[in-house]
Amino acid sequence: MGCGPSVFDDYLKNLPQPILTDPTGFAAAFCPVAIDADCLMDIRSLAAAHHTTPFAVLLLCFQLTLYRFNGIPDQVTGIAHAARDDMDTENTIGFFMNTLVIRNRIQADRSFSDLLTRLAHTLTQVIEYRHIPFHRISQHYREQRQSAPCFNILFSCRPWTYQPCPSPEFNATA
Repeated sequence: MGCGPSVFDDYLKNLPQPILTDPTGFAAAFCPVAIDADCLMDIRSLAAAHHTTPFAVLLLCFQLTLYRFNGIPDQVTGIAHAARDDMDTENTIGFFMNTLVIRNRIQADRSFSDLLTRLAHTLTQVIEYRHIPFHRISQHYREQRQSAPCFNILFSCRPWTYQPCPSPEFNATA
């Protein structure tokens, strides 16, 4: 496949199978979380102290919340990665984005700092393969006889102004 198959064979091997509650196999939701300026400063400080990014801190918080909610320690989350680091696309108009698969095996006995350090390392490794289109990784995953999708949830961190939609099933506050 030309995408470092041995890396993805190990990384995507035995992904947790999703628990589908929707009979069609698909349900989508959007759960915005507002972060005030003081909290954002704390997040930035925590990230700097661990030589990572605020995105990594927020992704770990998100994955830990999912772990607390569903009890599954093997959290697999899609993230959107946008970058123009290819000289061939430098003068092209448009938005170039790729989906990356971030797998984090959460161990309840580990500290937040340990989990953050490990997640930051995982992010660095996965971003090295950002040039590989997600559909090729997904195809490789299916060729390995995996029936479930690579991930069921996507984490997006954007500085948007929005009006939260009320949800009777899930209420998130920061």
